[in-house]
Amino acid sequence: MSDTLPNWTEVAQFIIGSIGMGVALWTLIKLVSRDKQRESEIASLSLIASKLEELQEVNQKRYVESKNPQLEIRCDRDYELGGHYFLYFKNLNNNGKITKFLKSDYKGGMVSRISNLGKEQEFAFSITAPKKGETLTIFMTYIIEDTHEFQQELFIYYYQDKLIVRPLTIELMIKNNNM
Repeated sequence: MSDTLPNWTEVAQFIIGSIGMGVALWTLIKLVSRDKQRESEIASLSLIASKLEELQEVNQKRYVESKNPQLEIRCDRDYELGGHYFLYFKNLNNNGKITKFLKSDYKGGMVSRISNLGKEQEFAFSITAPKKGETLTIFMTYIIEDTHEFQQELFIYYYQDKLIVRPLTIELMIKNNNM
């Protein structure tokens, strides 16, 4: 009879083993649910990180756009300087201080320095006026704070015996941090 009846130690081992299996299974289920919760949190954090990157790009673009010079340009004849025509520039954007300007595809005369007048800047240079019926094109480059380069085309022509300056939109050309 002792061969067919279980030993109390075997019964105790069986009960303890069953309880251990249940606890292990319950622990496994809890770990899997926690992993799913962590995966959800990681996905949420990834989404937040991508949105922050998008916002950073938008803010960087706005920052660069805030540096865009806002220029008033006029053309006047200066009879005290031999009757030469001068292009006068006034930058009204206090956020985008011009540190340097270049003019290309044009051989001009006298060039002034950039004058800082409080919140505004001014500079000028002389031009040879185009003949009536002709158009003079000047390509301007404005370097802002030595980091951003903007370009603009200026068309100068006669209209009803008056010299007209028609500036095109100023465009960001190069963002260079090593100038």
